[in-house]
Amino acid sequence: GARGRYPIRLIYASNIPVILMAALLANINMFSLLLYTHPTLQKIPIIGGAWWIGKFEPGETRPSAGGAWYLTTIRGVHEWLLPLIDPGKYEVYMYDHSYIQVVLRVVIYLVVMVLGSIAFGKFWIETTNMGPEAVAKQIHSSGMQIPGFRRSPKSLKTVLMKYIPQVTILSSAFVGLLAAVAN
Repeated sequence: GARGRYPIRLIYASNIPVILMAALLANINMFSLLLYTHPTLQKIPIIGGAWWIGKFEPGETRPSAGGAWYLTTIRGVHEWLLPLIDPGKYEVYMYDHSYIQVVLRVVIYLVVMVLGSIAFGKFWIETTNMGPEAVAKQIHSSGMQIPGFRRSPKSLKTVLMKYIPQVTILSSAFVGLLAAVAN
């Protein structure tokens, strides 16, 4: 019979996990802004108007302190690299934060973006029928088989389980890191 290959690309999960993670981080920023600035929401005990969730300067939509500051997109090298090289000259971009807080922000943002992209990548693969079980059924229904294995979706799934989950994690982490570093 005819032979063929089933392509498992390096960027298997595509860019959707990064889009979902960016939307989640934008929602965190939005809710922290609402909790800090909205007159009604400021009255909520413990979290209303709490600087540790996110502190916003008057008229600003980007946090200047709090947890939301660590999860907000870093705009460019002037917000992290230049202040680390010359804190005296670029201290205005540090928003009254210390050297270690700027480093911590970069690390936290990268880790959250990569881990969130991995989680959304796994979710995306399973919901779009790109997981091992769904792909095994697709290959089986097209009449293809793997030489040396039984002609059943279970044996196909066993072989695909060696590759698809690992490629999903690797590709999601790579795209998440690429997007975070690009910021």
